[in-house]
Amino acid sequence: MNKYYDHIHTKHKYMEGVSMDKTPKREGKYLAKFGGGKAFPSNYGIYVEQSDQVLSTDNFLVGSSYCLPGQKHEAHKHPEHDEIIVFLNAVGIQTVGDDEVYEVRDNDMVYIPAGIPHSIENISNQPLKMVIVKVNKGRVRE
Repeated sequence: MNKYYDHIHTKHKYMEGVSMDKTPKREGKYLAKFGGGKAFPSNYGIYVEQSDQVLSTDNFLVGSSYCLPGQKHEAHKHPEHDEIIVFLNAVGIQTVGDDEVYEVRDNDMVYIPAGIPHSIENISNQPLKMVIVKVNKGRVRE
């Protein structure tokens, strides 16, 4: 056993009874590592599409993103898909539509319907990390 597994066994009760006889790997058909997908860098940070590395579907796409401290991803909309954003850390201001403004923190989730303008601003001193799920990607809603 290595130190990583010793840490898991001592720290996390949910791992009791789980066989740890295989060494974890960082490559494989079900692993989509950050930075391995199609990247869209910008002034505010970056968005990386990841699920298309392991799954070919038009039903959804999962990506990761971050917004740099003090930066804002200006209002934009996606007529072709709904969007779900899960915030992993830091603090931001998420605007959805014309009148919904939220302070978002780690583990918060925001749903954005297709065609609704939205923006995010990082008001903390660290990158605001997010997981973004695009639902029904590529299907314009009537």
